Amino acid sequence: MEAANGAVPDGAAGGKGGSAAAPSGKKEVKMVIVGDGGCGKTSLLMVYAKGAFPEQYAPSVFEKYATSITIGKKEVILNLYDTAGQEDYDRLRPLSYQNTNVVLICYDVMNPTSYDNVADKGEAACQQINAEIYLECSAKCRENIENVFKEATTIALSAMKKAKRQKKQRACSVL
Repeated sequence: MEAANGAVPDGAAGGKGGSAAAPSGKKEVKMVIVGDGGCGKTSLLMVYAKGAFPEQYAPSVFEKYATSITIGKKEVILNLYDTAGQEDYDRLRPLSYQNTNVVLICYDVMNPTSYDNVADKGEAACQQINAEIYLECSAKCRENIENVFKEATTIALSAMKKAKRQKKQRACSVL
């Protein structure tokens, strides 16, 4: 399975941006994972959040996993949203996009249809959708999973900080 992720600037995904801090004062990042049904979205999230690879395929409609990650010396809460990849849920899927900070786009390299459905191939798809970064990982082999979430979180935090600065600059306009 491969994952490409792009930091979504606040408001770009139909919302006002992810919450800056959880009630505990920790930063919070909302990540939504999308891709065809059966491409490994749930497996990726389960391996990362729970440390276990699901041996049997069980389609998910919408699931949320919460975990945390340390970036620098700061603990960040990750809210990971697993979306349904089946076409039957095309109209419901956008409901999970509101206030999203990062979208992970996943596909299965062993499934040509899944691979083709991610616009073009790999890095070309990232350029086409203006994604911040292209990363490959394997949930089954547990390869590069930590790095995907670390990079995605770092990009999200950077975008959130930039949006906050821009908002402060426009805070008081006199006309």
